[in-house]
Amino acid sequence: MIVPDIPVNQLTHDIEKLVAACKIVEKSLFDQEGDFVFNSASTIEEINMWESKNNINIPSSYKDWLLFSNGSVLYRSGLKFYSLDDIIVDNDKKPYNVPDEYAIIGEFISVEEVYGFSIETGKFMIFGEYEDMEEDDFGSILDWVTDVIN
Repeated sequence: MIVPDIPVNQLTHDIEKLVAACKIVEKSLFDQEGDFVFNSASTIEEINMWESKNNINIPSSYKDWLLFSNGSVLYRSGLKFYSLDDIIVDNDKKPYNVPDEYAIIGEFISVEEVYGFSIETGKFMIFGEYEDMEEDDFGSILDWVTDVIN
């Protein structure tokens, strides 16, 4: 697994915990290399350009993630955080249970969840098959993902 440099920001500790969990699972007897992929980081200029193009402000905690990894595939492609180019803002492309005010930033296919942030409030949401959970920042999403990987 290739891990980009971890930036010093509000997500540093959360990213370090996630990367450590990924390394442990990847080295286990049942998993092979390639189960975890972290793309290289976005630049602040790329993030600003995306925001201008889409007229949407990305919450600061998700910007901090993008400054670490512009997209990732965690755990055999079942759990993904999208790159800037793949964030879903077109309502016709969103799953049926996602309100229009959310941008979709990832998915966990095996448990039928999608991750998004509110374009209006900046809060994060996990849209599940049976229930939805709201989180204040992306660090809470990373904590949840780290627990699942462990």
